[in-house]
Amino acid sequence: MHLTAVEYGPGTKMAVIPTGPSTAYVVESRRAVQADTGLCATGALVYKADSSVKSGEGPIRVMDAKPSATPASGRRPLDDGPFWAGETFTDSAAGVRIEVLSTDGNGETVRITKS
Repeated sequence: MHLTAVEYGPGTKMAVIPTGPSTAYVVESRRAVQADTGLCATGALVYKADSSVKSGEGPIRVMDAKPSATPASGRRPLDDGPFWAGETFTDSAAGVRIEVLSTDGNGETVRITKS
């Protein structure tokens, strides 16, 4: 499936993969343009949403594509959070796999598997 960056015109903006009664993974394409010019990295942003968690207590958790990477000076750990072509997010317990197959100027093509 091709995801068009949320900052651009028409197209599929996100995919939602339900994992439970109140939880889901979401993947969307992000670009450092328009309202997001301050983004440090672009790519497929994967996050887990849990509607049972109150706002302000972490109902959205971003999945870091590079958790062991040291952020560049002046950057925060999730500034390199988006997944790039060739990278995969897997949650074996939830049976979710999101592969970023390719990237172009308008977004990412992803393969989503739910077992």
